[in-house]
Amino acid sequence: TDKVFKHFRKHCKDPNQNNVWFDFKGTPLKWHHPVGALFDLLKGGKTDNEDGLPWQLTVHFSNFPSKDLIPFTSRESISSQYMSSVKEADQLKHGGRVVSTMQKKDHQQLW
Repeated sequence: TDKVFKHFRKHCKDPNQNNVWFDFKGTPLKWHHPVGALFDLLKGGKTDNEDGLPWQLTVHFSNFPSKDLIPFTSRESISSQYMSSVKEADQLKHGGRVVSTMQKKDHQQLW
């Protein structure tokens, strides 16, 4: 979201990076879910392929839907959520053997 925010900041009346969120046809995109899963769920079906690629999303800078999305307060909170997802996936696929043997610098490199 950093690049998106920087790109659109000059067009916003009151830009606040913590209010950035995306939607597809009115459905807020959960930032903590993998983008591929969101695409498959919302766009990837054969019934909704009229737009093709690229996936056309709407970016918002206000009216954050806190009842639908988990708010993020900083880049660190997003990084933490991402690493939690990586650890979950490792636990399911490898029994937690891969991420647990990585050093902190390796974790940061994943991010």
